[in-house]
Amino acid sequence: MGISETERKIRQEKIYDYYKREFPTDDLGEEINRNVTFCDLYCAMYNGKDIYVYIGVRDSLVRERIFKKLAEIFKLDYESVYKIWLCN
Repeated sequence: MGISETERKIRQEKIYDYYKREFPTDDLGEEINRNVTFCDLYCAMYNGKDIYVYIGVRDSLVRERIFKKLAEIFKLDYESVYKIWLCN
């Protein structure tokens, strides 16, 4: 069973675009890597990449907000996303 075209587009959304839209007053959003998609981040986490370097921001609030959206997109709970990050 595959994913719908809508789900595919959401997973390919740039994290920067999402973050700037949802948190327009957070200046740290400007530091987010403009090329990374949610799908890219998900794969990077599984491959043990340093996600703070990968997304370009070393801030736990930014990470939490991105992880919450990542969990929603991939139909996971936040705890599962957090564990993927910690264990890889």
